[in-house]
Amino acid sequence: MANIDGVNPPVLNDQDYVTKIKNSLDAIDDHDHSSLKGVQIPTGGIANGAVTDAKVAAGIDAAKIADGTVSNAEFQHLNGVTSAIQTQLDSKATATGLSDHLADTTDAHDASAISSVPAGNLAATDVQSALNELQTDIDTRATSAALTSHTGAAVGAHAASAISSVAAGNLAATNVQSALNELQSDIDTRATTAAMTAGDSTVATNAATALSNHTGNATNAHAASAITSVASGNLAATTVQAALDELQTDVDGRVAKSTATTKGDLLVATAASTIARQGVGSDGQILTADSAQTNGIKWATPASAPSYSFETSNLAVAASVGSSALTVSLKDASGSDPSVGSPVKIGFRSSTSTSGVYNQRTVSAATNVVVSSGSTLGHASGDSRYIYVYALDNAGTVELAVSSGLYLDGSLVSTTAEGGAGAADSNHVIYSTTARTNVPVRMIARLTVNQATAGTWASNPTAIVLTAPGFAESEPVVARYTTAAGQSIDNAANEIIDFGTKDFDSCGCVTTGASWRFTANSAGKYEVVASALYASASFTATNANDIQVWKNGSRQSIGTVFIPTTATRSVAVAVSDIVSLAAGDYIDIRTSHSEAAPRSLLSNAQYNFITIKKIGN
Repeated sequence: MANIDGVNPPVLNDQDYVTKIKNSLDAIDDHDHSSLKGVQIPTGGIANGAVTDAKVAAGIDAAKIADGTVSNAEFQHLNGVTSAIQTQLDSKATATGLSDHLADTTDAHDASAISSVPAGNLAATDVQSALNELQTDIDTRATSAALTSHTGAAVGAHAASAISSVAAGNLAATNVQSALNELQSDIDTRATTAAMTAGDSTVATNAATALSNHTGNATNAHAASAITSVASGNLAATTVQAALDELQTDVDGRVAKSTATTKGDLLVATAASTIARQGVGSDGQILTADSAQTNGIKWATPASAPSYSFETSNLAVAASVGSSALTVSLKDASGSDPSVGSPVKIGFRSSTSTSGVYNQRTVSAATNVVVSSGSTLGHASGDSRYIYVYALDNAGTVELAVSSGLYLDGSLVSTTAEGGAGAADSNHVIYSTTARTNVPVRMIARLTVNQATAGTWASNPTAIVLTAPGFAESEPVVARYTTAAGQSIDNAANEIIDFGTKDFDSCGCVTTGASWRFTANSAGKYEVVASALYASASFTATNANDIQVWKNGSRQSIGTVFIPTTATRSVAVAVSDIVSLAAGDYIDIRTSHSEAAPRSLLSNAQYNFITIKKIGN
């Protein structure tokens, strides 16, 4: 135990000891109390009443009070109590008391003491006043018996002028009396039977009967000229009589339907304002003017229809793409499928090569050919090219064919089946739905196409041109290609020159690359001009440089330059020739030199070029 001045620690039960502690505590009230930490004061040494309110801290736990069963929360509920709790409870009514009060019929509240809220037509603020208002309102109402007695009374009824009405229809009155007056005035203006029926003095009971008698009177009707009508349509008359006269005049100018008696009859004029029947003629006859005939015309059998070996009449061509395929169709001049009533006519040469006669074929049904997805017809991607459309005479049945090549009218051709599987890829083969052998052919149209991917027919033709006889013969076939690649040429190699840059190619006949070639899309005579320039290098005297035209893998012609003296120089070589090609034949251009080491062509397109032009058939 800590020491406290004036206190002898061992003497714990001495009253003087306790007194000294108290005095010591009082003395150090205003001093540092830290020295008291750990001091234990026996409870027996604290005098009764010595612990005052000032010595006790606030917020004593309720568990320290009484037996400790009341919680802090429960104890706190006493907050706000202003008087004895039991007394307050005793002053409140019990549930049983309230129930008895509500059921008591002899001691109820006075109605004037029960408040109410004004609502609707009731302004009262208590029940009694509200009941008084309701009674006053009821007293002013008529009873059911009174209403029944009033409406059934034969006397004392309301005056008609006091009963309001709504203006409607032709009635403008706003009360019953005025409405009755209006009706009477209207009735008075109506005709009676006496006024409407001659010699009859009986007055009809109502206007309806009078009108019925009048309209049924056959001897005293209104004159048609006295009855007005409204001009309408083709009738200008304003009276019934005038309208009837107009109608009669119009009818007199008509021809009776019975004039025509047979299907196909015609109505013809035999003179001014004179109509007669022209009976139908026989099948195949045509209507012919003939002034010797009563009707001025007659049906007659026509002379043989004119036809020509080159005729293509009532003909049109349509083309469309779908599902990556191209469909080319034969149409009549209106763009519809040919029919019996609108046939297409095409003239063909004989299918016999030794015969000079011709045949006129008629197409009266839908006819087309399909270029299947994947078939390129020899076209390149993104290249604008022509497709030629042909008509074939297959033993009297007209069929269609297509090709990128040119076939002359009046020739016999053999076609290849398109196949429908995307394998029609040649630029010179003519493709039809079914393969045909040695059949007459006529070019009928030229399509201009450009597909982003060759063989995927996604874009319709940009142009369709119907071709006249001789079109194939006049269609140009011409191409020009160059190279500036500086191609290296080995010794005596006869290497193919890759003229890889296109200036123009009307038929798309050239395949570029190491196997460069021009493939003819039609038979004919072709003029070939080619030039090449070897770049400056050492060339040996008497050695030869040449450029050659090859046809189908065989040399056709050659242009040679011999080196005069050994020197460093450029060497130019050139060749020109006219080559006969069948459709599908090809040519290429080759060059060689005699030097031991490779030599290169000059990298200049002006010196290295080829032109090919069809000049005849």
